[in-house]
Amino acid sequence: MSLVQAKQLPSFALGFFSDFKHGKASKAPWEEQALVHESFILLAPMPIDGGFTGTMLAENEVAGQVIEVQHMGQTWVIQVPDFKDYVKAENSIEIDVVRPPEPVPPGS
Repeated sequence: MSLVQAKQLPSFALGFFSDFKHGKASKAPWEEQALVHESFILLAPMPIDGGFTGTMLAENEVAGQVIEVQHMGQTWVIQVPDFKDYVKAENSIEIDVVRPPEPVPPGS
């Protein structure tokens, strides 16, 4: 719901809106609650060795692709798992980080 309120929910994910509309909005900023791309979302990302785990919503156009996502105000490069469906929704999926964001220099 935080993504909807912040107008950050990609249009492809509107079909899943009814599954989440009854959830309570978190007090945490949306940037902490998802990795976001126009064709990919990872909800409730939890760091794991070499990546994240969470609930993935993605369009087929990014299946198996390396993409840039926004998370915590930074750009991460990740590998989207390959899948054949037009749109994929999967819980507890692991996402590999290809390149973490550049470190922020001290005093910036």
